[in-house]
Amino acid sequence: VDARDGTPWDDTVIDVSALRSIDADIAVALDQLDFDTYSLINPDLKATLVNGLLSIPSFTGLLGQGDLAINGTFDARNTDVPKLALAGRLDSARIESLVPIRVASDTILGGLGLTFDANAQGNTSRRLVSALNGTANLVLNNVRFSNADKRPPDPRLNIEALLRQGPQAMVVEGVGNNDLMQSLEADMTITNGIAKTTRVEALSRVGTADADATLDLPRWVMDTQADFDFSEKIEELPPFSVYAKGKIDDPVITGRMDKVAVRVLDNLIDKALGGSGSSNDSSGTGGSGGGSAEDAAKGLLKGLLNQFGR
Repeated sequence: VDARDGTPWDDTVIDVSALRSIDADIAVALDQLDFDTYSLINPDLKATLVNGLLSIPSFTGLLGQGDLAINGTFDARNTDVPKLALAGRLDSARIESLVPIRVASDTILGGLGLTFDANAQGNTSRRLVSALNGTANLVLNNVRFSNADKRPPDPRLNIEALLRQGPQAMVVEGVGNNDLMQSLEADMTITNGIAKTTRVEALSRVGTADADATLDLPRWVMDTQADFDFSEKIEELPPFSVYAKGKIDDPVITGRMDKVAVRVLDNLIDKALGGSGSSNDSSGTGGSGGGSAEDAAKGLLKGLLNQFGR
């Protein structure tokens, strides 16, 4: 990682002049190749170099428990600013291995597949990624919370969990033993290193799901939003959105609900805990003389809910 900006890229010039004076057949096999964030297991490279053209018919390995296969060219025949063209696919990888995401006490599990076809031109890693253009297709399947098997398939709003862990726990407990998404497929375009979704099709057994994502590879940041509506099956769980923003390898996860949905849950809390209600004297000196324990718990819960409704 470049210590100046926290990205994997740097401004070291790639000296390709020597490539034009070497012809070679290349075969490299390793046990493990470590990068800043990921490790490629059993990498196997086969390539040929002729007059400055590096052809890579096969580069394979295990990434995030999935099979990675890449082919392409690195062309430095006529210039010191090489041209890169790559195509590849990642099959049967695991979300939790590639992008560990925590929600309350759970980790998001699921399968991940990726295909891509891209090209770029530049003489540093930063310039190459900033000139990256192409397309990609992302597929997710069986996306669920890690402790879902311990929860009922027909859950109800868990006030205790919300009080103990915060609003994220309301989503986790509310989804219960159900998948967040049965499947999701997204097409992406890459322009000058910025990948954006152009088509998303999602399928959920318990409701509807949709997503939108932007990955800024030069800055190594992401801005994604996933929208869920499970209210048809899980009546007490209103529609909600989950956001992942920040560094691609360490995003900040937040959630949000429509303010109307928050008010509905607010009423549920009133019914569940009783007490004097939010419409009474805000000074805390209501009829019970300083407020009851129920009022205190209710106030805390509503404060947590407001984090979703902002």
